[in-house]
Amino acid sequence: MRIKTLFKRIALATVLLATAALAQTPYDDGQKALREQQWMEAAEYFEQAIRDDRDQADAALYWRAYALHKAGRNREAERELRKLERGYPESRWVKEGQALRIEYQDPEKSVAQATGSDQVMDDELRLFALVQLMDRDPERAMPLVLDLARNADSASVRQDALFVLAVNDAPEAKSALIDFARNSDDPEAQRNAIHILGTMEASAELQSLYGTTQDRETRVVIIEALSIAGESGMLKQVLADESDPELRRAAIYGIAMEEDDEAAELLQMLYENANSPGEKSTILEALTIMDEARPLALTILRTEKDPELQKQAIQVLGIMEATEELGELYSSMTTRESRLAILEAMAIAGDTDGLMKVLEAEQDEDLRAAAIQSLAISEGDGVAEKLVSIYPNASREEKSAVIQSMMIMDDADALLSLMKTEQDPELKREMMQMLTIMDSEEANEYLFEMLEKNG
Repeated sequence: MRIKTLFKRIALATVLLATAALAQTPYDDGQKALREQQWMEAAEYFEQAIRDDRDQADAALYWRAYALHKAGRNREAERELRKLERGYPESRWVKEGQALRIEYQDPEKSVAQATGSDQVMDDELRLFALVQLMDRDPERAMPLVLDLARNADSASVRQDALFVLAVNDAPEAKSALIDFARNSDDPEAQRNAIHILGTMEASAELQSLYGTTQDRETRVVIIEALSIAGESGMLKQVLADESDPELRRAAIYGIAMEEDDEAAELLQMLYENANSPGEKSTILEALTIMDEARPLALTILRTEKDPELQKQAIQVLGIMEATEELGELYSSMTTRESRLAILEAMAIAGDTDGLMKVLEAEQDEDLRAAAIQSLAISEGDGVAEKLVSIYPNASREEKSAVIQSMMIMDDADALLSLMKTEQDPELKREMMQMLTIMDSEEANEYLFEMLEKNG
């Protein structure tokens, strides 16, 4: 599909799809007529909308001009656009009108505006004109698009200019984009160009760029683009040749994006040959992205001595919702730090039953308090009732954890029920502080009664 047609369809569809299915006003009738390509009928409806609805008069003026242009009545359309500019100079539809004017005017005038001789145009409108001109005369328009890609004030316009090159079929457009990716002095623009080459699956060009630059950041971006292009062979070559941790990290994540059995097996093999904890951690993260990390996480907990890797493996099991494995691990782990990590993972997994079992069996006050707060985070059914039931016989530390858990769950009613029976002044004060910032009419009434009684 030619880019001009694509842009027009997107612009029209965006507005038309937002219109109500059943027309109720002249403006709605006009939109319906546009959908049916009844151009003069639409123009008449929008003329009525201009008179009847001042809130939408600017939009109606624009769409009347659009309909008249489609009907081939360009002079009348131009008069409507001038009315729009004079009557509503601050309206967003003024810029849409300028773009419409560009689309229907003669090519020579478009060139004059696109090159900047018309000072009324900003970079965004200049780019719109160039989109049209890339279809009509790509050789002449291309250097102007490149100039916008290099020099436009807006980063979004610079990126869109590169996109215009990417979707043009002319071989010169692709060459210009490659040259931009290779030689641009703007690091952000260069990154954008490289990523666009990835979406174009320009694998050979990306490999050539990789071989001609020694800049680490640029190489990382090229690896990311190769991943976008699905070029797993080059990513494997990077891992075979490179020792730089950042480049290897980028390639590992790139392979994870393949999301197939072969990629998972390759990452498992890489882990077995990895020497640094950092690379092992990266591989575990990559397998987590692929939802293939459970076997490796369990292997790490059996074989690895590095405490950070072990903690990460426990967190991964929580992400994987490996509730059975976490329960077994809790029973087998002997250090408080490991058990605390497992309680956090149980909360991530939403393992309410497992946390309840911990509370029933655990004697360590610190671990019980952590389990209570993890229950609140797990958002399971019946948690508030369970915490209220254990509160009377709980230690002071556990009671404080229950109070904080009610705050986490935003359960003012349960907290208020505990406050009404609590005798400890400090715990009661803690409850009151939390209730004052929770949205509960019953709690507010109770607090007012206390204040009035003691006032």
